[in-house]
Amino acid sequence: MKRIILGFTTILIYLVIISLLLDFHITLLFEGKTFLLVIVGTILLSVSGVKKGMKREQIFNTIGYSAILSSFIITLVFMFEGASSIGTDDYKSVIAIGCRPLLYGVVFYSIFHMQKQKDSIHSQTDTKQEDTHERRVEDLQTKGLTKREIEIAGLIRRGLTNREIAEELFIAETTVKKHVSNIFEKLDIQKREEI
Repeated sequence: MKRIILGFTTILIYLVIISLLLDFHITLLFEGKTFLLVIVGTILLSVSGVKKGMKREQIFNTIGYSAILSSFIITLVFMFEGASSIGTDDYKSVIAIGCRPLLYGVVFYSIFHMQKQKDSIHSQTDTKQEDTHERRVEDLQTKGLTKREIEIAGLIRRGLTNREIAEELFIAETTVKKHVSNIFEKLDIQKREEI
């Protein structure tokens, strides 16, 4: 949620800078009904595109594309409606007012696209952590630890107590203590922090 707010804030600041440099009144860009139409359209189009079991990245992609599609639809409707009700002399205002929803859609797409990129970076980090974990497991196996001892060693590294480990693995706490003792002996260590 913080990332989405940061995305909105970044784009808003950028629009303020543009309005200041171009001597443009930023208030002309915002109109409540149009903004609401883009949000409702994005939600409706996203609901039809999001499927059970989709990854978070795919969901953000769907929302972003739905925002763009929604804004294009509303922009076209505004253009047709404006062109039919206003004379040809006012074509600039028709275009300006008609393009407002397009701006909203691009903003939403940008925000959800940034979220997708951040999630992608996190998944790359997770992959690196998994590689490190796999190497650590291989290292522990070469030192003679059993699968259960390796599992318990991982839980210790996550900071779990013997009781928490026992609850998570559905075994007795005394069994966990025995495994911890074996781990200490096989790794020739004295403290849990050394695992």
